[in-house]
Amino acid sequence: PRHPSSPAPPPQRARARGMTGPGPLSSSCRPGCGSRPPKPAAASSLADAVLPRTGFGGQPLPPRYEELAAAVSAARIGSRAGTTITLALDRARHLTTADLTAAMEHALTQTAVESDGDFLTRVTKHWAEAIDQDGTEPSEPALRQIQGAFIRRPKHGLQHLEIFATTEQFETLTTAMNTATNP
Repeated sequence: PRHPSSPAPPPQRARARGMTGPGPLSSSCRPGCGSRPPKPAAASSLADAVLPRTGFGGQPLPPRYEELAAAVSAARIGSRAGTTITLALDRARHLTTADLTAAMEHALTQTAVESDGDFLTRVTKHWAEAIDQDGTEPSEPALRQIQGAFIRRPKHGLQHLEIFATTEQFETLTTAMNTATNP
C-alpha cells in the first residue's frame, strides 16, 4: 500500500508488486474465469454474415443470415452468440440444404435470445452432430493409429471384440463373418 500523497509507481514496479491496471488484470483473469479474447477471424466472419453485402455489379445484397442479422442489429443477442451461430451455420451450410440451414438459423437465434451462451453452445453442437452424424473422415495417420480389432474384457460371459474399420473394411469383415457362421 502506498501513501495517497506519494506519486504512483512506474508500471514495471507496480506490476512486480501485484498492482495491475485494466489491461494486465483482464489478461490475467482470462485463464481463471474462462473468458477469451475474440479472434479476429471470428469477428470478421460475424460481420460478413450479418452486414449487407455488395454484389459484383455493385447492387446491394441482403446479409447471408437475415434473421441473425436482425437479432444482432436489434441488440437482442451479443456478438459472441452471433459468432457462435455464424460459425455453426457456415459449417452446416456445406453439408445440408438451404431450408435446413434456415431452420437451424431460426432455432439457434431464438435459443440465443432466450438462453445463455453455454446453453447456446450445447444446442449448436447438437445441431452440428445431427447434420453431420458421421463426422469428418479421418486422415491417413489417424486411421493407422485407431483402426483395428481390439480384444476387450469379457462381459456377462461373452467375449468382447471392438472393431474400428473403414466402411469398405467393415463390409468385408461382416461378409466374411456371415459366411463363416452360415452353414
